[in-house]
Amino acid sequence: GQILPILNYELGRMSILQAIDDPIRIEVYPDASNTATGNLYLDDGMSNQYLSGAQTYVTYTFNGTVLNVTKSIQNGNYFKASNKMIDEIVILNVTACPTAVLNTWVNNTPEPAQGVVSALFVYLPTTLELHIIDLNIPVDDGLTYGQPQGLIQIIY
Repeated sequence: GQILPILNYELGRMSILQAIDDPIRIEVYPDASNTATGNLYLDDGMSNQYLSGAQTYVTYTFNGTVLNVTKSIQNGNYFKASNKMIDEIVILNVTACPTAVLNTWVNNTPEPAQGVVSALFVYLPTTLELHIIDLNIPVDDGLTYGQPQGLIQIIY
């Protein structure tokens, strides 16, 4: 399966630079084994430092109930994203309505230190979509390199 980070902007209505500070939506397309992975390339969106290799990648993995993110340095350099925030996560091919969805990365504080934080969600049974909304999760801020961090957990 695939995980795709999507900028929230209308094609033809504005340039990508106008949307550079807008939140992003993560779309999860699980495969037959209900897993998915995807990468997001990060830079500051303003400078040309990417030409010298200043970049960072975050890798998202989904195992059917937990969405993790791992930050990694490419080419020995790191460049912070331009304050990007994840506002919504959409997971497709969800065959049952969850009893709860937990936000496991609130205010850069991983669970269990943050306590149990429920996330708002909408389940659409006719299209098998789970929309987890109003998250406000930083894309890379607070993550430790090479260490997977849970973002959300689905409970059935």
